[in-house]
Order: sequence, then structure tokens, then C-alpha cells
Amino acid sequence: MLKPASAGASPWGGLVIAASSEGGAQAPALEGYFVEVDQLDTPRAIVNAQGTTVWRWESDPFGDTVAVETPSANVGITTPFGYSLRFPGQVFDGESGLNYNYFRDYEAATGRYVQSDPIGLLGELNTFRYAASRPNSGRDINGLKLTVTSAARPGVAVVHTNIASPCASGTSGSKGKAGEKWLAAAMAAAGLATSGNQTVVPPSGSSGRAITDNSFIDGNGNLIGVEVKCGPCARYTKNQKQNYGPATTGANPQFYDILTFWLE
Repeated sequence: MLKPASAGASPWGGLVIAASSEGGAQAPALEGYFVEVDQLDTPRAIVNAQGTTVWRWESDPFGDTVAVETPSANVGITTPFGYSLRFPGQVFDGESGLNYNYFRDYEAATGRYVQSDPIGLLGELNTFRYAASRPNSGRDINGLKLTVTSAARPGVAVVHTNIASPCASGTSGSKGKAGEKWLAAAMAAAGLATSGNQTVVPPSGSSGRAITDNSFIDGNGNLIGVEVKCGPCARYTKNQKQNYGPATTGANPQFYDILTFWLE
């Protein structure tokens, strides 16, 4: 079983892996090991009750390093200690060399997933990238909060907390310019051929046009509009709120989707 170590239970901290079995008086003695983790809760070392390291993983940033299963062979501990957990949420598969990450498999050699993000561009513009290519700070709670929303699926939102803030201080105009610059760079990094801003036609019976910050054609030939909002007080304009949803629905929608990147 795996459980948090109680305060003072181990001079090495971390988690306790306890191996035991049923059997009453005939049960073997409990054997415990302690897992040392880094700032992301990635396991880096396992020590036994005597304080001897029995497993160690000192990987490069993207995890492309083999774990050492006999780090204390020089003191007589020669039995390999197998442990498959890697980055948070990942389990290493020795046969494939990939890390199982629930919906996808992570390839440490390339620092990318081998499958595209199942939620598509709603996750981010580069659908194979891991932790925004920042594996050492992928869980930095002090970074930028980025929420991506979909006009075609208004009940869906994806939040990222591992991106350096591009929003400039000052007026809403300067923040908006900073956000647009960030969006253009993100689209270029993802290899997307942009189609420029697009005028969004208002729904029937309404007036007032809105203009997206940019757009692109996805791999299926669909037009995707993109909008960026920079700053915690940013909101849709009246026309954007009126037009974006209806422009992605109906028999002949103008857009397949309009994604909005809310940068706070």
C-alpha cells in the first residue's frame, strides 16, 4: 500500500511504501521503504528503514534517464529494486519504454506525448507537448493562470497553471497588445499557418460585428477563430458575447469553433 508518512515517522520524509500480507501470527514482519520526491512530487529516491538508498532516479528535465535499481551495490545490496512511478500521474512501462499517463503515453526521449491531446486544441495549440515544455515547473502554482474556453462547447474549460505571464502592467490596451503578441508566438511555435483576424457575422436579427484576434485552418480544413483576453478583469465585448456562440452553430456555421485564451 502507499500512504503519506506521518510526521516524524521517517528522518527522510516522503512517502512510505509498506509491504505486508494477511496471515495473523504467521504474517511476515512489516518492511517499509521511504520515497523521496522533488518539488513536483516526482519520485527521486527510495530508502529502506536503515537509511540505505535502494532505488534512485536522477533524470534529465524530461525524464530520459534510466532509474538505478541497485544504487547501493557497493555495500552489498545487489537485488534490483523495481519501482515504476515517474512524473506525477505516470507509470513507466519497461516493454514499450513509454510512461502510461492515463489518456496518453509520454515518450521521455522526445519530451512529448505520442498521441495528440484527446481534447484537441482546447488543451493548447501544440497538442503533443508535455507541461508546456517546462517539466521542471509544470506544477508551479505561482505561474500564470490560463483558461481556454470554447464557443462551440460553452460548458468546457481547461485551466493551465504552468505558463509565465505575458500580460504587461498598465492600461488595458497595453495588456491586450501583450496578449496578442503571446498568442501569435504560441501559434507560430505550434506550427500553425494563421489566417488573420476574422469578422464574426452577428446572428440573424441582430446587429454589431465582432472581430477575432486571429484564426487558422485545422488539419480537417475547419476554420478556428482565436481570441485572447489579458488580465483578470478582461471580458468579452457586447458583440463578442452576442456573436461567438451562434457563429459556431447551425446548419452552416461560420466557424468550427472559436477558442478564447484567458490570461490572468
